[in-house]
Amino acid sequence: MPLIGQAHFERRIEYSADQYIGLLNTFSDHVALGDERLERLCLGIHQLINRRFNGWVQKDLTTEVYLYQASC
Repeated sequence: MPLIGQAHFERRIEYSADQYIGLLNTFSDHVALGDERLERLCLGIHQLINRRFNGWVQKDLTTEVYLYQASC
């Protein structure tokens, strides 16, 4: 299949400590920790974000799109 186009997109998302903890609570690996361990993890991360990063963290995301033409 020949490559007929491609694009590269970058973006940065900022999260407050509360928003980032909300995001972590959606990941199955974190949920699998169980309630007590997950709560301790989230509390530690929340405190770290507030104390060392002024209450905010950033996440850089890259998306690459490749378009191929199918051979029939």
